[in-house]
Amino acid sequence: MSKISAIITSYNEKDSIIRAVESVVSQDAGGIDIEIIIGDDGSDSETLDRISRIEEKYASDHVTVSHFVMSRPESGEPVIPSIRVSNVIKRGLFAATGDYCVILSADDLFCDNRKFIKAVEFLDSNPDYFSFVSGFRFIGESDKEYIPYVPSSRLFWAHFDYFHVSCFVFRKMKTEMLLDRFCDDTGLVYSILKCGKCKADSSITFEYEQKRGGITRSSTPCQLLIIEAMIFQDILNDKNPVSGFKSATYSRKYGFMKELHAHRTELNDPRYEYLLNNSRGYDNDIAGKMASCSGAGGNLWYFFFLLRMSFVHFPVSVIWRICKLFRGRSEK
Repeated sequence: MSKISAIITSYNEKDSIIRAVESVVSQDAGGIDIEIIIGDDGSDSETLDRISRIEEKYASDHVTVSHFVMSRPESGEPVIPSIRVSNVIKRGLFAATGDYCVILSADDLFCDNRKFIKAVEFLDSNPDYFSFVSGFRFIGESDKEYIPYVPSSRLFWAHFDYFHVSCFVFRKMKTEMLLDRFCDDTGLVYSILKCGKCKADSSITFEYEQKRGGITRSSTPCQLLIIEAMIFQDILNDKNPVSGFKSATYSRKYGFMKELHAHRTELNDPRYEYLLNNSRGYDNDIAGKMASCSGAGGNLWYFFFLLRMSFVHFPVSVIWRICKLFRGRSEK
C-alpha cells in the first residue's frame, strides 16, 4: 500500500489551517495512507493550540497527523520569508516517511478530492516518472486557470515563469537534490523537475490566493527582483546539477536579467542591504554584481552574461513553439 506525505507550512494562520487540513483528509485515497506533517514557523499560541487540536481530531486508521515548530529569530532581526519557508519545507521533507510527497500552505487548499489517487495510481504504474503535476486556479482579480504542458521537464522549467509547487505530487527525493537555501515554490519546483520525468494532467486540483501580507503583495518590485536573483544564484551554485537544467535556467531568466539591469540603480538603496548581504559570500552573486554594475567593466560583464543567456533562450523558445504547434495539431 502506498503512502503519501502532505507537508503543510503554517505561520499565524489559525483561521485557515483547518480548511487546508480538511482538503487533505477529504481526499479519496482509495487505500492510500496519508501522513500530514504541519511545519510551523513559530506561530502565536492561538495557532499552535489549534494545530494541537487538529492532531487529535483528524488522526484515523489511514491518516496520521504530527507537527513541529521552528524557532523565530530575535525581535527586529530582518528575515527573508522565502528562506524561512524553505527551511520549514526541508525539515518536513526530511521527516516524511511516505513514498510520495505534496506541499501545501496553510491558507491554500486542494479543490479536487481525487488529486492524490490519480497521481499515485499513475506513479505506481510508471516507475520511470518522478512527478505528476496538475493545474491550479488563481483566486483573485481574474480567477485565471493555469494548465501544465510538459513536453519535457527541461522545457517546462525553461518556459513557465511560475507554477505552484502544490500542483506536484512527487516521489520522496534524496535530500542532496534539494537546493541549498531556496526550496519554496520556485526552488522546489526546480528540484522536483531535475529529479526525473513529469506527467501533466489538465484537471484543476489546487486553489491559490495571494495573501495581502504575502511577499508578492507586500514587497517592492526591486525586493522581488533581488529575491529572484538569489534563487538564480542558488540554482547556478547547485551542488548536484542535472544535465540541461542550468541551461534551461538561463533561458527562463533571460527576461528577468534585463529587468534586473533596468532597476540596477535602485539595488543600493539601504532598504535592500540585508538582502544583498545574504547574497554576498556565495558564488554567482548576480544581485551583488548588478548593484555594482557601473562603468565600462560592469556593463561589459552584463553584456557577456546576457549574450550567454540569449544563446540558450532563443533556441529553447523556438523548440517550445514547435512543440506547442505539434501538440495543437495532435489535439484536432
